[in-house]
Amino acid sequence: MLVQGVTGERGGMGYFGFSYFEENQNRLRAVQVRNPRTDQCVSPSVANVHNSTYKPLARPLFIYAKGSSFKRTEVQAFIDYIFNNEVAIAKRAAFVPLTKVQLKRARTNFILAVKAAKRT
Repeated sequence: MLVQGVTGERGGMGYFGFSYFEENQNRLRAVQVRNPRTDQCVSPSVANVHNSTYKPLARPLFIYAKGSSFKRTEVQAFIDYIFNNEVAIAKRAAFVPLTKVQLKRARTNFILAVKAAKRT
């Protein structure tokens, strides 16, 4: 709906997820943003999302769990499933998948959270 509204109105503007832009590149023009670190204008792309230059418009998606829930094997299994299937889940949801470094950091944080929950 938003894409139709933006493209159907001369001078129309909209703000929506990168996946909508990717699906409609032939009908939309993306806005470049000025990266405050480099003072350069940057276009949206998977590479620019991964290298954190398309800020502040690109942001990570977080999954939160209560600390004590990490004691539960089913919670551990669910989060492990997410990690093991992250690329497929991201593609299915039309999200930008994590980089290898981001995934490694997330797994490390998960392991630390499980260990911390077991100590309490």
